[in-house]
Amino acid sequence: MNTKKLLNSQTFERKVTQLKTVAHPARLLILWYLKNNPHTPVHKVAEAVGLPAGIVSIHLNNMRHKDIVQRKRKGKEVGYSVNESVMKELQRLSLLDLS
Repeated sequence: MNTKKLLNSQTFERKVTQLKTVAHPARLLILWYLKNNPHTPVHKVAEAVGLPAGIVSIHLNNMRHKDIVQRKRKGKEVGYSVNESVMKELQRLSLLDLS
């Protein structure tokens, strides 16, 4: 990982915000489901994770605005997927040894 890029305060703060967003039990469950089932509409995610569609929609919009998930419209349906590049960055950052 490029340390100079990581230490840029705006980049670092954005990554911290993304990590905080992901560190929520419902969001982790939603991300796990989407990782295994990309391009899934809200109602199917809600059914699979056992949460109301309105709550899932709020979580997905929160994560979308932070670039954690992406959405793609196909006709009348909107499917959500994990933003793989962002998740890889967050995974590397969360495993960073600061000692």
